[in-house]
Amino acid sequence: MRSKINLYESLDYLISSNRTGTRKQLALKFGVSERTISRYIEMMNENGAAVKYNRHKRSFCYEKPGRFVVLLEFRSKV
Repeated sequence: MRSKINLYESLDYLISSNRTGTRKQLALKFGVSERTISRYIEMMNENGAAVKYNRHKRSFCYEKPGRFVVLLEFRSKV
């Protein structure tokens, strides 16, 4: 099972290169349901990514140029 960070990095790469295919194709690539793909894209949109499906490109695309970056941070209680 891939980590969520790796999953979002892979999803970002496919979106950035306009190579996701349809929601169904993307779900098959990741081994998850179409609903799960919808949740991933919804989470990306909620965090500023602005992902939309482009029928002409047959791929999910970013509305604006950019990359989706997942950051982890530890903050100690001092």
